[in-house]
Amino acid sequence: MIDRQFCDMLAYRLCDAFKYAGDNNLSAFWCDGILLPENVSVSGKRTVVMKAFIDKSGQTAYRMTLKLGNKALSRYTRGLRIEECIPDEGFDSWVWVDTINEEIEVQLN
Repeated sequence: MIDRQFCDMLAYRLCDAFKYAGDNNLSAFWCDGILLPENVSVSGKRTVVMKAFIDKSGQTAYRMTLKLGNKALSRYTRGLRIEECIPDEGFDSWVWVDTINEEIEVQLN
């Protein structure tokens, strides 16, 4: 389920993950919030497009692509909570940031 509680948890975990970014520029980033998608439907590519406010000030709107792994997709399609699918390790294994195009990809378990 993608709701306000999920967005808040994801924003919190992103703030924590940025600390572990190998890029010094990204390690100073933080996330000030994530907007719920206007259309909460998972595309054929198992993705949901959202908007996240991240950067050194936490105010730049980035296009966020949320990629649902097998566990997240299974829970999502059954209407279950997916917070437990947000990785809690490191950075490079589940977050990719393109500062030029202001895009972020997040891979859930």
